[in-house]
Amino acid sequence: MKKLMLSILLGAFMGTAVAQDIPSSQVPVAIVKAFKLKFPRTSKVDWEMKGNLYEAEFNIDRRDYKALYDAAGKLQTYKREIPASELPTAVRNTITAQYKGFRIDDADRLEKNGKVYYQVELDGEPHDQKVVFNANGTVAADVAYW
Repeated sequence: MKKLMLSILLGAFMGTAVAQDIPSSQVPVAIVKAFKLKFPRTSKVDWEMKGNLYEAEFNIDRRDYKALYDAAGKLQTYKREIPASELPTAVRNTITAQYKGFRIDDADRLEKNGKVYYQVELDGEPHDQKVVFNANGTVAADVAYW
């Protein structure tokens, strides 16, 4: 029982060490300005620290978005939720061919360094998978799932 409690406490501590909610008032002005320029149609934003980056979580037109900014206000990457029907045909074809028995649970369009990727959560057996694809349907080995 003591080991279980210690594991739970350690897991909770590690979760807060990786990401920490912060109030909007603690977000640097350069980030807030850059955010408002890029995403002017949102009003409610939840901010978190992810290592040394600031993560904004928000909605536009009922779609979930996340954006990562460095301390100088440079947008590092952002993603938005999309329906599976908006995945490129090449990505859907790869999923059908290489992930038989899996179904698309969640899909996001990700922009990083001027390139577009697609993050997909696949439900299946023996376990679910999270995969990032290039627009041409190949697995993007150089981009981690976020």
